[in-house]
Amino acid sequence: ADQYDPSKIMSNSTWCILEDDESNLWLASLGIGIDVMNLNTKKIRHYQEGTDPRGLPHRNIMALYLDSKKRMWIGTEGGGLLRYVKESDSFIKFKNDTADNKNISSNDIRTIFEDSEGRLWIGTQAHGLNLFDETSGTFTVFTELDGLVGNAIYGILEDNANNLWISTTKGISKFNYTTKKITNYSKLDGLIDADFNYGS
Repeated sequence: ADQYDPSKIMSNSTWCILEDDESNLWLASLGIGIDVMNLNTKKIRHYQEGTDPRGLPHRNIMALYLDSKKRMWIGTEGGGLLRYVKESDSFIKFKNDTADNKNISSNDIRTIFEDSEGRLWIGTQAHGLNLFDETSGTFTVFTELDGLVGNAIYGILEDNANNLWISTTKGISKFNYTTKKITNYSKLDGLIDADFNYGS
């Protein structure tokens, strides 16, 4: 690994890996940035913070997600949510602004998930679950005040009944977005531990 050599990946410490629809392997690391390696040509593109005006706005990458429209979403630790724009080889930023309650609730993103209806959900370190409305560019936030068991969201999955299962540092929440019903599960309900970790 060598962050200055364009023929090598920048770091041996990779936090998350994801293959896109064009045979590119995205390798994200904490503190370094993102390498994108084409599996056919073996060419590597580096995205680092501050190296290019169109480049990566933040180097601590916690989550990668490819949505149903084949767009890459990137969750950072401290830099908010990013969407990679292939046509311009650049990133769109979604950051928290405390003066605006319609933006993302935190700049510390832990997980990203698209449900079966095409809705994008973003879990944050300590400020709950965000639902992104792409038409308006706004976010709706769900927290403990809305019934979630915890505000640190580490994983999101969907079952066959369209319930979201959300892991937190305080247990699991089952969330039905249509009915807005939330059911919480903790150690009292048989969980081995209530504190889940990244991606679990």
